[in-house]
Amino acid sequence: MNKKVSILGIFILIMIIIITFGYRKLGTIEDKIKLQEEDKYFKYYSNENDSKAIKELSEVLNDNYSAITERFNTNLETKVEITIYPNIKEFHKAIGNEDASDGIVGVAYDNTIKMVSPLNPGSIHNKESLLKVIVHEFVHIVTFNINNKKENNIPTWFMEGVSVYEANQITDYEKKAIRENLYQNTDITIDDINDNFYNNQFSYLYSGSIVGFIVNEFGYEKLIQVIKSPNDIENILDLSIEELKNNWINYVEKNYK
Repeated sequence: MNKKVSILGIFILIMIIIITFGYRKLGTIEDKIKLQEEDKYFKYYSNENDSKAIKELSEVLNDNYSAITERFNTNLETKVEITIYPNIKEFHKAIGNEDASDGIVGVAYDNTIKMVSPLNPGSIHNKESLLKVIVHEFVHIVTFNINNKKENNIPTWFMEGVSVYEANQITDYEKKAIRENLYQNTDITIDDINDNFYNNQFSYLYSGSIVGFIVNEFGYEKLIQVIKSPNDIENILDLSIEELKNNWINYVEKNYK
């Protein structure tokens, strides 16, 4: 009997060792992602290989941090935590959307940014565009902070538009494309842009362009007011949504050559 108990005990011990160390050896992506660096405003998490990308990400973020927070007259109370995933597949798995397009390479919520490594950006982006994506996602954090983290009341077009504009993600080539596309779709509405946001390749560009118009026409003070009270945009700008759209189209025709 004692012999059987001893054999059973040894078997259980072996299984525990196999399970514990076997899984530890295989590991998961999350197991391999650790805090690699920390600076005044940010914490950077990645695996060992992707830590090579942190230097450039840190430079871009720190170059933009003061300018963005000063323009928006806000301060972040805690450091932003940035997690870098080694590839598109692992990133999409981490955000719970494994069927997402390769164009989805970054997300922000609360005080956290998750993104794909600039060293392996996937089929749509490249390293340079991902260095703008990190700024785009940081602007989301700033926007949430101004809005008292009630981001659910911010229309998608406006929330994304602020980030696109601040991250300077509209090139001169894309400005021409916006102008040409609007020429063929003058009946488009801001509600159309918002309601079909993820089904229209121009949605991000349109939204960033509209925010650019608001900044140039009304200034950052008004933009901040809209971030705080997005449902009151018509009163803040003293324009109906239809007038905002028409004035924006006129702005594009005049300034996007």
